[in-house]
Amino acid sequence: MQPQSDLETRTKDLQAEEAEIADQRERHEAQRSIEFYDELGSELVNYLLFYFYFVIINLFFISFLAVRKGGSRNHAKIPLSWGFMHQN
Repeated sequence: MQPQSDLETRTKDLQAEEAEIADQRERHEAQRSIEFYDELGSELVNYLLFYFYFVIINLFFISFLAVRKGGSRNHAKIPLSWGFMHQN
């Protein structure tokens, strides 16, 4: 009866180890996913900030050129298609 009992004990130990390894693997994959999406999000924010600054600099440059060509700051004819940029 002793060998059967040892076999059952060993089986339970192996199942516990396998469960622990599976949990560690899941935690590792979750951590990698978190790091991936965190990096992706920060790259997206950097891209959006760069784009925003690019647009702002270009708008100022276009405004500067319009003023230099004889317009005034109040009457510079710059086509703006964004509703929030129109002044009432």
